[in-house]
Amino acid sequence: QQIGWLGFVRALTMASVPLLFGILSDRSGRRKPWIMWGFLLSSVATALYLVSHTYWQFVGVTFLTAVAFIAYNLNVNALVTTTLHDKARGSQYGQYRVSGSIGFGLANFALIPLVALDKTYSATFLTGAAIYLGCLVVTFVGIREKPVPREGGSQWGGWREVLRERNLVILYACLAVSSIGTSMGFQFLSNHLDETFHLSKTWIGRIVGLASVLEIPALIGLGWASDRWGRKPILVLAFIMGGLRWSLIGLAPSLGWVVAAQFLWGMGFAGYTVGIALITDLVRPAARGSALGMLQLSWAFG
Repeated sequence: QQIGWLGFVRALTMASVPLLFGILSDRSGRRKPWIMWGFLLSSVATALYLVSHTYWQFVGVTFLTAVAFIAYNLNVNALVTTTLHDKARGSQYGQYRVSGSIGFGLANFALIPLVALDKTYSATFLTGAAIYLGCLVVTFVGIREKPVPREGGSQWGGWREVLRERNLVILYACLAVSSIGTSMGFQFLSNHLDETFHLSKTWIGRIVGLASVLEIPALIGLGWASDRWGRKPILVLAFIMGGLRWSLIGLAPSLGWVVAAQFLWGMGFAGYTVGIALITDLVRPAARGSALGMLQLSWAFG
């Protein structure tokens, strides 16, 4: 129950802060500073887990990690959208998301089992903090960003521009509903694998991480398909596959069915990727922070 409340704190933060950060990011006309302080706060918050020994300290650190994630994730996505080609946005953003899938897979299959040998968890949190600091340095040195010109319109009103797009409003509503199932599934997936199939923590991590490997062809393929046949059919397919995935996991008679269901996760997650492409289609660069903030808000709301 207490772990559930920690999840609620994160979800509440994710549902209340993204739009504000998106508007402020649009107003500043810069993404890079937001990405940098997001990585810095993530590093500090991850290290703070080592000195958090009470439940309320964990609540505070959970809040900080959520704020940091919003800051860098929202603005990384907004920055990436400025590099996508008009007729290949789905496939190109899918290729970008593959880099995250590879990182998540390496963490689950290689890095986490290694640092988990330290039963105090110190190595785990210190490694995480060091990785975020590395991302901060790479962002500072490697990213070159041109500020969004002021003549692009009032950035304070970007959210109104987003809400005038009927397709985006429907997308946000569908993501909010689908994320109810996703959050319930993720909250109990580890317990399900432990109690039903009696897996060790290491194997639970591998089964969960398997989705990051299996989603790679779906991200590339469905992104390409959305460029060729439109965003709508791919979004519909993604929502159907996401629901089918959790049904298969819940009713799975054997572990093999769970593995098969993890492949469907990639098809469901491709909906988020195609959603980013749709935002890029419909929203000018100066207002994409607001649009992506509302996307995160709708996802976290459910």
